[in-house]
Amino acid sequence: MAYDYKSDQITNADAVPAVANNPNTANRVSVEFFSYTIPAGNLAVGKTLELCRLRKGVRPLYGKFSCSALTTAGGTAGVKIGDGTTVDKYLAETSVDGASNIEFLGKQAEAAGVALTADTSIVATVATEAWAAAGTITGFVMFAGGH
Repeated sequence: MAYDYKSDQITNADAVPAVANNPNTANRVSVEFFSYTIPAGNLAVGKTLELCRLRKGVRPLYGKFSCSALTTAGGTAGVKIGDGTTVDKYLAETSVDGASNIEFLGKQAEAAGVALTADTSIVATVATEAWAAAGTITGFVMFAGGH
């Protein structure tokens, strides 16, 4: 069947002579899981929690941040997820007042599918209100490429 357009990878494969595609185009999808229980005394606004580490060259695809209700004062507890340099690179501030199941890294604007140029930490930052003691956090980051 003839198609109107082809992806860059198919264009490369169909070229004569063929052009080699980046090796990251045909890798398995892997998952890094994370979990954390907030200690007595809460986590203050601005504190950071390293969720997981990804190696240079892998392509983050999708993430999930799940938590119990983290509010401490009935305010607006929030989370931002970034790479340790840009606090909200993968998720702009989102409420975690109630039990939450938040998707991040799933959009082009959040750099989904872009190969990492350095070893990178996925970092959650406490925003707007402290997170409650004994609150629980679980989740994962899916990525293409090997560890």
